[in-house]
Amino acid sequence: CEAPMRQIAENAGEDGSVVVDEARGKKANEGFNALTGAWTDMFKAGVIDPANRTFQIEAEIRNNGGVLKPEMIARITLTREQRDAAIVVPQTAVIQDDQVSIVYLARDTGDGLVAERREVVTGPSYQGRVLIESGISGGEELITAGMLNVTTGDRLSIQNR
Repeated sequence: CEAPMRQIAENAGEDGSVVVDEARGKKANEGFNALTGAWTDMFKAGVIDPANRTFQIEAEIRNNGGVLKPEMIARITLTREQRDAAIVVPQTAVIQDDQVSIVYLARDTGDGLVAERREVVTGPSYQGRVLIESGISGGEELITAGMLNVTTGDRLSIQNR
C-alpha cells in the first residue's frame, strides 16, 4: 500500500517517505494531492464519489494477445491490507459515545451473564463490518442487538446464542 503512494509523491517531486509517514496520521478520506503538495478531503475534492465510495483510476496493463480493447470496462478489487488474526464485528454493534467507540460484552460472572461496557479502537470498515484494533479479544461475547438498552452490570438473558 505504501509503495504506490511513495511513487506518486516522488513522481510529483515530493519526498515519498515523508508523504507516507504523514499518511499514517490521516483519516481515511484524506489524500495527498500531488499537484498542489497539500492534503485534502477526497470527498469534497470530488475524487471519491460519496454515493458509492468509488473513484476512477488509470492503469497500464499488458495486453498480450490483444484481448483488451479500447473503452472496455473492468471491475477490479484491491486488497489494501490482509490480517490473519483480526477481530471484525458488525458496525451496528459499535456505539459512538462522544469521541470514543463503545461495545458491550456479555461477561460470565459464574452467577450468570452481565453486560460489560468496553471502549474499543476501530479500524477500517467494509460492507457493514468494522475492524477492532484494540479493546476486546477473540473469544469474548459481543452483544450485537439491544446494546442501547443495557448498562454495565445489567443481568442478561441471551435469546439467540
